[in-house]
Formats: sequence, structure tokens, C-alpha cells
Amino acid sequence: MKGFLNNTKQLSKLGFFTSLLSLSFSVNAAFPVFSQQGQFEWSANVGLSWLQTGNSNVVISEFETDRLRQTRTPLAGDLGLGIAYLIPLNKSARTDLTWFPELRTALNIRYMDQEIIGQNVYGEADLFQDPNMNNYTYDLSLASTRLMIDLVLTVASMERFSVFLLGGVGAGWTQVDYKDRPNPGIVGGALSLNSRTNNRLVGEAGAGLAYDCNNQFRFSLAYLYTDYGTIKTGSQGVIDFNNPITINPMRFSFHTQAILFGVHIKV
Repeated sequence: MKGFLNNTKQLSKLGFFTSLLSLSFSVNAAFPVFSQQGQFEWSANVGLSWLQTGNSNVVISEFETDRLRQTRTPLAGDLGLGIAYLIPLNKSARTDLTWFPELRTALNIRYMDQEIIGQNVYGEADLFQDPNMNNYTYDLSLASTRLMIDLVLTVASMERFSVFLLGGVGAGWTQVDYKDRPNPGIVGGALSLNSRTNNRLVGEAGAGLAYDCNNQFRFSLAYLYTDYGTIKTGSQGVIDFNNPITINPMRFSFHTQAILFGVHIKV
């Protein structure tokens, strides 16, 4: 059953990227004049994200509220594909310093997964919010797919180099898996919660540097901050490996900071 679910997850990822490819070909077919002028642009990105969930309070009962403290900021792999429409703003010679030469409107699909790097978020669970009672260590596994509408403004360009700003909003689907384990000297209480997928509005903003190899190809290096909003764990699971349990979902304020390398091709 686990293998079937993993295969389904992989097919779901493939379906997102296949849909974007189909959309791009449809756009090029519908607007052949623009395509011939090179005003549409493919992009592919790969990079690393630093994940931050901060601290979270968990209501166990009316008598107990625990605190989860993130003690490790892990790395995750970040992948993306996109298509953009190029709008010229300033057609001055590129050998001179040119301000605001172009604007891109883009549709990007991005995928972030800790399994690519093999690092989970983890931290300490403080019973009754007392750091002296950090009896458990928790692991949080996160994976997210985002479909983003972005604006990319080239602020300045000179010869082959340019500096740009980007920002956008879109839909995000973030899968959360939670489990914890007792620290040495503590007996029992290991908790594992069912997976939960959070559907949220996601925002992103960043800046970067691009280099034009020629009129068709360019490379970019960008910093990207992404705010996923508040994400929740599942509310049902098992404790001590086989006893069913239902609790209040744990909430985390989730955001990432990424460094992305991109390849761009005008079509």
C-alpha cells in the first residue's frame, strides 16, 4: 500500500509538470507571431531552500499546552518550470546602462521537497512550555507544489548583465507529516500523525542577476522568499505505535528562503 501511495505521489508531480508543458505549447500555437518574435520565454530552475517553521504551541488538553521549538533549519531541494511573456519597456542600446528595459509576466510551477536532500525539520517538544521538560524530539516532513503568477521587472541592464526583481501569488499544496519520539530516559509517548495536505494562498518575492548568452539563451541566479502561511498537521494518528489518538492539529508559520539557478530560452 505504501508503495502504491508513493507511486501515486510521483505521478501527481509528473502531472503538474506535464500540464505546464501542454499549456506552453498551446500558448505558442495560439500566438505564433509573438512566438516568432521571441516574446515568450521558457524557464527551468533548480536550487536549495532553507525551511523555517518557528515555534508552535500545542493544546493537548485544557490543563496542558506544550511548545514545539524548531532547533534545526534544514535544506530542501527546489525545482521549477515556467513560461513568461516579455514586454519591452525601454529599447535603448544594451551597451549602455538601461533602466527598466523589460517586464515579464510569468506562470511558474514550483516544487519543494525535503526528501530531495534528506533533511527534515526537527526540534524539541517542551511539556507545559517548560524548556526543562523537553522530553520529546519531533520530526516534520514537508513537501509543497505551488502554481504561481509572477511579475519579473528588469530594473537595470548593461551589455549582457541585468538585475531584476520578482514577486507573485498563487496556490500552494503543502503536505505535512509529523512524528515525535521520547528522548533518552523517557518511556513511552511516541506519536505519529497522519499526513495532511494544506491548500493555501502562497506569496513569493525575490531578486536576482541574469546573464544573456545571446538573443535566445540566458542564465539567472536568484534569491526567493516564499510565505506559505499557517500550515497544520493531521489530527489523527497513533501513540506508542499502535494506540489510536485524536488531538488538536499542530500549527506552524511556514516560510522558506531559496537560492535558485535558472536557464531561460526564448521561443
